[in-house]
Amino acid sequence: MNSVTNDWIHGEVQLVKTRVMDQGALPSVAIAVCTHGPDLALLARLFAALDSILERSAVAEVLVVDNHSPHPVAASAPLHWLQARHPQVRCVLESCPGLTQARCRAIRETTADLLIGFDDDNEPAADYVAQVTAYAAHYPEVGVWGPGHITVIFSQKPDPWIQRHRACFQERQLPFAISTMPPPLGAPWVTGTGFAVRRPVLEAYRLAVERGELAASDRTGAGLQSGGDLQIVWQALRLGLAQGFIPDLRCGHLIPPARANLAYIRRLEFGAAASYVPALADCFPSEAASLPGARPLGLHGLALLAQPWVRLLLGRERALEFGMARARALGHDMGLLAVRRPGGLGAYRRLARWSGIGP
Repeated sequence: MNSVTNDWIHGEVQLVKTRVMDQGALPSVAIAVCTHGPDLALLARLFAALDSILERSAVAEVLVVDNHSPHPVAASAPLHWLQARHPQVRCVLESCPGLTQARCRAIRETTADLLIGFDDDNEPAADYVAQVTAYAAHYPEVGVWGPGHITVIFSQKPDPWIQRHRACFQERQLPFAISTMPPPLGAPWVTGTGFAVRRPVLEAYRLAVERGELAASDRTGAGLQSGGDLQIVWQALRLGLAQGFIPDLRCGHLIPPARANLAYIRRLEFGAAASYVPALADCFPSEAASLPGARPLGLHGLALLAQPWVRLLLGRERALEFGMARARALGHDMGLLAVRRPGGLGAYRRLARWSGIGP
């Protein structure tokens, strides 16, 4: 951020703290749903949950951002049903691909003090807004809140190994916590599932993206990067605000069969690892610079060749764990190369594709 923007954003942060502490007022709330080619059955469940929220809580703005879906969300039956019940629900089309662009559109289109972001596979509890606003009013120093309770809900019963590794889909049960610790000490981080972000953080993030200061990759179609979630949280820390978890803030994460499989989880772990270092380099360059160098390509090749032997000698469970670690390691090293030596990415990228984990 340049100095003018930096002064303005920090001024906005101080205004938020002063208004909350002096008046004890509940913040105004907007809800945004960013979606691309949604599963309409899951979208209907999200909208049914939003209907329950809107019946119980004051939400002035509800925005659905259709990120250039193959079939327009504006014409879908679930959206028509929700709009018939709640006239404040709007749908806009964002033609630039990627979750980052969809989120920036949501920021530009809303004005509320807090913006709650839901994915099209979320199912928040009916008291979601009431919980968020109550905590936001009491803790003005928190810039980003996340649900302490995320429950993974499978549409069909998956492989037993996946059942035991629900954390891959963000399942968590966390106590109340507030943290201003930067990486690498501040984890766990608030994720994009149902996070609530204060307006100064939103505007700082949007301006940084539009100026090219935050350029880490986020989800685009089949790509499973997740740098945007991290950078929104880290932007709050850079402004002197905290992240926080609310234990009674509950959200379901609906997982269809197409994602409840081992191949998808490996790609998910790879994408998350590959986007971490570029996101870190944008926000905390000194921390990224202190990371050790990437492992040699040959070592990753040997790990791939060892996969069937691990299964033969140690069994299926150990082989699955080994495959997940391999995907994370290759993603992490590709993230390092993207920051330090982009010209050396080609062979690593080909290995990732050949392994079935790269985009």
